Amino acid sequence: MSKFYLLCAPDSKLEEMRKDLDTIDIRLSPLLMVNLRLNSEKLDYLKKNLHNYDYVVINSPSAIEMCLDALSNATNATFLTVGEVSGTLLNKKLPNLVLFPKHDSGSDALWAQVMSNLNLVDKRILLIRGDLGKNLISSYLDTNNLNYDEVELYQHILPNIDNLYLKKNLENSLLQGIIITSSLLVTSLFDQAMQMGYTNELRQCRFITLDSKVANLLKQFGVVEVYITLNANRAELVNLIRGLDDSSSKIRQ
Repeated sequence: MSKFYLLCAPDSKLEEMRKDLDTIDIRLSPLLMVNLRLNSEKLDYLKKNLHNYDYVVINSPSAIEMCLDALSNATNATFLTVGEVSGTLLNKKLPNLVLFPKHDSGSDALWAQVMSNLNLVDKRILLIRGDLGKNLISSYLDTNNLNYDEVELYQHILPNIDNLYLKKNLENSLLQGIIITSSLLVTSLFDQAMQMGYTNELRQCRFITLDSKVANLLKQFGVVEVYITLNANRAELVNLIRGLDDSSSKIRQ
């Protein structure tokens, strides 16, 4: 048997992440923790109306992939994303100008580094997000008396975690770590662990993520060992796992 990692990601991301990580000589065990359900009516709205907007704010790569065909209708829009992963994805798919924070990620960073420097008065602004997306950008816009529309494109459906499967893997000496992609998954995982009594085992696991906010949340849950990629993309994730002994990226308690 070879060493292995647990991979915690939305169902729509599992297969493509597995393909990226297949370049490394490791075994992956997927842990399905969330499904994303598209709202087709909201997608139709985007297809018909995106050409009317000057700025379009998108909160995740999942949102981009769900409405990519519709986004091509935003011929005059500048796209704004909360992080490099989403920004890079849009840059590859569309000719539009794409702006995102260069340091850190998230709504606070997007507002402080990008949106606060734009003239948004009398501009048509659209926010595209999921049902659990935080409303920080809308709060900033409200505070500055700026008008905007908001589309809740998808819902998160949280399936039941197979606790016996998870606990068995946590106790396996060949487990090298848990790759996890979002704060929602971290919270769901630890909520389940607290209910089933294996929180301590989870805290002793090595975690790997692409997002500084996910890493900080893991620390808040008491995780001893967290690694984060230098840049928020899957190529960096592959490099990090390949050279995991490099302690320069490690976040210590």
